[in-house]
Amino acid sequence: APDHEPVYLPEDATLSGFTPLMANAPESAFVHKSNDMELAQMVHRLKKIEFFGQIILCGLDPPILKLHKKEDGDSEYISIVDIPGSQEDSESEVCVESMSSSDESDDSGKATGVEEDDESVQSLLAKKGRLERQVRKHQARKNHFQKALMSEVLTEMEIRPHDLVPDTNCFINCLPQLESLMKLLPHPQHPYVIMVPLVVVNELEGLSRGCKPSQSALHSAMVRETAKAAMGLFQNRHPALRCVTTKGTVLNSSTFTLEEDSAVEMKNDDKILTTCVNLSKAHKRDEIKEGGRRKLYRDVVLLTEDRSLRLKAISKDMPVRALPDFIKWAGLG
Repeated sequence: APDHEPVYLPEDATLSGFTPLMANAPESAFVHKSNDMELAQMVHRLKKIEFFGQIILCGLDPPILKLHKKEDGDSEYISIVDIPGSQEDSESEVCVESMSSSDESDDSGKATGVEEDDESVQSLLAKKGRLERQVRKHQARKNHFQKALMSEVLTEMEIRPHDLVPDTNCFINCLPQLESLMKLLPHPQHPYVIMVPLVVVNELEGLSRGCKPSQSALHSAMVRETAKAAMGLFQNRHPALRCVTTKGTVLNSSTFTLEEDSAVEMKNDDKILTTCVNLSKAHKRDEIKEGGRRKLYRDVVLLTEDRSLRLKAISKDMPVRALPDFIKWAGLG
């Protein structure tokens, strides 16, 4: 409905593509524009947490939680995971106590001339040494986590999409959506420009000649024809479609095939991400505010469904979405 808007959670974008969430169809939620979006996000988040506990954790094999009915008729979810370390910890406590008693009795024995069993004492000393090492290791890990928490810097990112950078699979798997998007551009309310990395153009050109022999004949033919259709888009010189090098240099559509990319030692995914980073640097105005808080401004969005590339983009503070999700978010489809 026009008076409603979708409810998005930032953690959904971060965890997209990971199990078990990748196997779960995303649930769309909408709220009236007059309602508080932050409150709506919290309600949506609580529903997802409840779903994760009741369906995911109870449905695993073996399950982690189960529904337990108490004597008063109420029900609660309880953990049914065995903790193998509990018995060992109990034994460790006994060892420490035994060691302390042994030390005292050893001193007493020296005074009275009573001899202790050397083998038993050596065994207890060895256990004591292991426990001390475990304590030191645990303390070091705790100090490391504490140091990381103290050095954490809050980052805020403001995204106003302008440059959309698709990877090769966007053209192969989502060409109809790309063509529909291009029909709407340029548009005063949607000032998007599709910036295609040169490495993507080169990959499409190679795919238009044929796929690897390992692919089935039917799949190879489909990819080849789709790549040919994608290459046809560049020949039409659409005003919202441009080609760009890894360094972020926008090329003239009539001469881009003659340009050479200098980043020959990089993987293709890294070239695509580097293109996004360099495009973003052209008009970067990040700020460091009071308390060390970072305020980032981004108008470049990477369009990909590749999980590895998405992770790399997130690590570089680069906004990333799947093409269908972006079209839905922008209200273009």
